[in-house]
Amino acid sequence: MTIQQLIAWLQATHQRPAPPDKVAEELNRCPDTQAGMVLLGSLYRSLGIRFYNDRRKQFTEGQMQALRDAADFGAAGGAFAIAFPTLHRVQIALQLMARVIQPSLVQQGPVQLCGPAAAAISMAKHDPVRYVECTAQLADQGRATIGGWTAQPALQILSHTPPQGQQADWVLLASLRADSRSLQDAMYGASGADDIFDILQRCGFRQVMLMCDFPTRIFRAHPQAMLPPQAHHADKASMAASMCGLSQAGWHIVLLGFGDLQLSLQGISQANQMQRDLAGDTAQNAAAKQGRDNTVNHHVATLRTANPGLLRLGWAALTGSLAAHTLHATYVSHIRIDQQSIQLNCVNFGRQQRWVRLPLDAFVNKFVGFVAATDIG
Repeated sequence: MTIQQLIAWLQATHQRPAPPDKVAEELNRCPDTQAGMVLLGSLYRSLGIRFYNDRRKQFTEGQMQALRDAADFGAAGGAFAIAFPTLHRVQIALQLMARVIQPSLVQQGPVQLCGPAAAAISMAKHDPVRYVECTAQLADQGRATIGGWTAQPALQILSHTPPQGQQADWVLLASLRADSRSLQDAMYGASGADDIFDILQRCGFRQVMLMCDFPTRIFRAHPQAMLPPQAHHADKASMAASMCGLSQAGWHIVLLGFGDLQLSLQGISQANQMQRDLAGDTAQNAAAKQGRDNTVNHHVATLRTANPGLLRLGWAALTGSLAAHTLHATYVSHIRIDQQSIQLNCVNFGRQQRWVRLPLDAFVNKFVGFVAATDIG
């Protein structure tokens, strides 16, 4: 849909209100690269009429302000962002609006930016106004102050052209990572546990905790006194329990695990969705259920396989080939855990994966640790 079609869709009083996530997906796909103050202002007002009125408060005040700021940025003039001369201003604005509504649309793209992506989702959820403000400042000025830290991306980041649907993500994620390697390097953007800890601090979170046991055991907290003294003696099962407890207390969680874990979360989520989509057809639903069961069994077997030896992993870490090819960071919004299983709501590559259940022993085998953050300043 174009912006005008989106406005007409939102204003159609005879239609049932579209779910906000569907509107976000349309905003994210919108092909328009030019629009003035009147059109973007009308889009903002239409979103408010549809989702923030006397009967429905589906957006928060912070989201409405962030949507207003994104629209103002898009209408500020010129077809392109000033500091990122290959990126379209209106595309960035529309993608920001989409992510304010549905933060899980944040997409790391083809480079290794899963760590900054998880941090950006956290910021978009917790403080959407700051999320839009930082991205807009970076796009126009080539620098932004975030939580006392100044992001000033290098020329190769400013001049790079990412995929069309990931322009807003590139501006913020690549700037947060501030990687000094060449974009042609397969390792570009790869983040270790310490990097993700630092990125969350840069985003303005006042309390950040890291627990990780790979390739060596690392425990960090900001402020330092927050780290429990028994953490250094914890095993991975107790780390998973700590992660669950923090999530249930409202902390933002970045899950660290081997790539097999991320692939399993994706595969099982897709199989679950297919079964839900075919729930009304008895025959097809039975086939979908069998397919889902086969998918779960395959992934669980993969998760239970032995991990590479410490010598091999240590060498990969020393040579810089580990993070890009073996480890992955995943934003997790909710976690439930018991003695036998764990369920997670998470985001991978711009897609929400809802309540994926895994046997706890299989999950723990590929689980590396987590970084948690709360109380953005």
